[in-house]
Amino acid sequence: MFAQPVLGPRVRSRHGTKLSFGGLIGRYNGAGQILQSDASGHFSLSLDLRNTPTPNGAVSILPGETWNFQGWFRDANMSGPTSNFTNGLEVTFTL
Repeated sequence: MFAQPVLGPRVRSRHGTKLSFGGLIGRYNGAGQILQSDASGHFSLSLDLRNTPTPNGAVSILPGETWNFQGWFRDANMSGPTSNFTNGLEVTFTL
């Protein structure tokens, strides 16, 4: 999931993760974009910067733009499955 730009207030989820939402919020949830982490909890997703999903359709990320990315994941634990977010990542794109 990503937001560009982040303008909204920072809020805390019930698990303590800080979230910042605002602007256009998109989700990478197409075929092959919902992933499972490895044994150490890591995952990676290759992005097509010319085809970035938004609520208004796909857009290109252009040099000089700053976008914010954050993963949403599910955990299985003894009390049952939970949902949480990774730390956010802000990226300024250059040529």
